[in-house]
Amino acid sequence: EVSLDFGYDKQLYGTSRQNSLVSRTYSGSWSVYFTNSTAIIFNYSLSNETATENNRYDVTGTNVDITSYRNKMENVVYGVGVKQALSGKGSFLKPMISIGYAKQTITESTTYTFQSDVDGTIYLLESIPTETSQDSVFGSFSLEISLTRRLSVRGSIKTVFPAFDFNKAKDDLKFLTGFTCYL
Repeated sequence: EVSLDFGYDKQLYGTSRQNSLVSRTYSGSWSVYFTNSTAIIFNYSLSNETATENNRYDVTGTNVDITSYRNKMENVVYGVGVKQALSGKGSFLKPMISIGYAKQTITESTTYTFQSDVDGTIYLLESIPTETSQDSVFGSFSLEISLTRRLSVRGSIKTVFPAFDFNKAKDDLKFLTGFTCYL
């Protein structure tokens, strides 16, 4: 069984809607059933999030202003776990849950734009990207609707959180839609 999912979110905010938060998630999994309803699942997920603020701030004691700020974060998760179907393979509606070990790597960088009050010159200050990796746990709930015998459309809720810190499961939720193909 092969599943592919996609999620997109865009939020505009600020008095003139000048700021934005854009998130894209691509996810794929491959499941091998060893009973009628239980499988080993291998998954991969890539999320990109960009926060942009276009507000002008005076830097006290200088002749420059901060005119914008952009933070980019890339979150890569790959894992292996167990998937449990909560209905039979021939069902029209197929709810499923999965849980397992994940390796999570987050890369983050920030860019500031400054403008001189004296001559209007624009300066960019880019941070060196930082990367952190941690052992994590993934969990998901999905609901598939059969289109044909081998193809289903699906909606899913996924989370990933530091290992054994179950209180943080609600901090990283992704709502995705996609397809499942039964091989």
